[in-house]
Amino acid sequence: MSESYLLSPLAEGVGYLSSGKRVYMQHVVVLCERVTISIANNVLDASGKLLLNQNELIQSGSFFRLMQIPTESAFSHLFNFQSKDLDLLKDFQQLIETDPLLSAIDETVALNELLVSSVSGATLFPVLQQHLQMLSLALPKTYSRTLYCTLLSLLIAKEMHLNELDMNAVFLGALGHDIGMLMVNPQVLNKEEKLNADDWRQIQQHLPMGVAILKSIPDFPEAAVQAVVDHHERCDGTGYPYSKVESEISLLGQILGLTDSLAAIYFNRFKYEGRSLRDAVNIIQLNQQAYLHRSVELVSRILTRGELPIKNVVAEDNSADFIHQLDQKNQYLHHWFQLLSDCLLNLGFTHGDRHLHGLQNVIIHLSTSVRGGGLFEGGTNLRLENSQVVNANDLARQLESVGVMQQELLFHLQRLSRMIQLYLDSDDTKDPGIETKLRSGFEKVLALQKG
Repeated sequence: MSESYLLSPLAEGVGYLSSGKRVYMQHVVVLCERVTISIANNVLDASGKLLLNQNELIQSGSFFRLMQIPTESAFSHLFNFQSKDLDLLKDFQQLIETDPLLSAIDETVALNELLVSSVSGATLFPVLQQHLQMLSLALPKTYSRTLYCTLLSLLIAKEMHLNELDMNAVFLGALGHDIGMLMVNPQVLNKEEKLNADDWRQIQQHLPMGVAILKSIPDFPEAAVQAVVDHHERCDGTGYPYSKVESEISLLGQILGLTDSLAAIYFNRFKYEGRSLRDAVNIIQLNQQAYLHRSVELVSRILTRGELPIKNVVAEDNSADFIHQLDQKNQYLHHWFQLLSDCLLNLGFTHGDRHLHGLQNVIIHLSTSVRGGGLFEGGTNLRLENSQVVNANDLARQLESVGVMQQELLFHLQRLSRMIQLYLDSDDTKDPGIETKLRSGFEKVLALQKG
């Protein structure tokens, strides 16, 4: 997402840690009721007084003393999880075994061999191990996404023939990219209703907090830290925290940004629909302007490697009705897309407003992607009743492709509409004439959504 102006400068990450410490320690206290957690080394308070003894067990009443730990020490290797040792290799293997696509890829790429040396290198950083252990216990869904993202990043790095140092860096960066989530209010992370601007601010704080922790780890590769810094940036300038463009984003950061998005698509949407990540190839193509083009090409190749059966989205005798529904939805999406295009592109490009330029870039690149994919052209994709499709499996494949593209376009239209609303509600200095014109155009978008 591109609500970059919601996030304070990344340099303030250390400042965020003081507020994030409370959430982190709350996780520790809650977890001590499920697993045995002890203090790894003697802990001193700010005055040098002994606060917690080595091997002392954490109990529900330990929260007050935990909060007295100096912030700069609170996220070092403080805890031992005696009841459950972290076994990264085993967790990766379990993920591969339970995911049909990864299992299919594993038949052509020896994933276990690829992982062994990388996992071995991660054991050199006990602070990272501690946070991954916390993540696996406190936020298991985030941990699973982290493993998925890490494995995909490693596969892309291998396809790119990156050297051993870069392979190691992208692996470590992917493992650590979401540890800051342990310091975000769980009520926000678990919120089912629409997130407001303050919710987004809190979630985006996971980035500076996580980066601050990774920077504090002795000998942690600088390239891995930079990859994490960059993984929410986008090549079209619509990312955060700095709205960088392609030439400004590190290669490893671009890889991690793509795989983090893929993991989010899979775990937030596809997995619960019983669909494979391979179905995301169309989505990647719609988003290719935002990501490193070489990564998009390679990940598409990786995802299509596994020979998996196509899941029929509609019974053959209902195909005519289903096609009609797709066509109706397409008209609605086209109308929404056109209103947003008019709303943003009629403003001109000489206003000098960086955030407004970012919004305009989104609609321009989205236009290139959807028109290139033929979604609004009708002919080949939506007029299937007049096509030469004679095989039911081919029909199912085409219907699935159109449905996936429509779902992704809906996501982007909702996202861009939210970004415009946040921009209009922000305290950013705006040209009064342009703001009035933008508000007037956006009113038509809101009317369509309400209608």
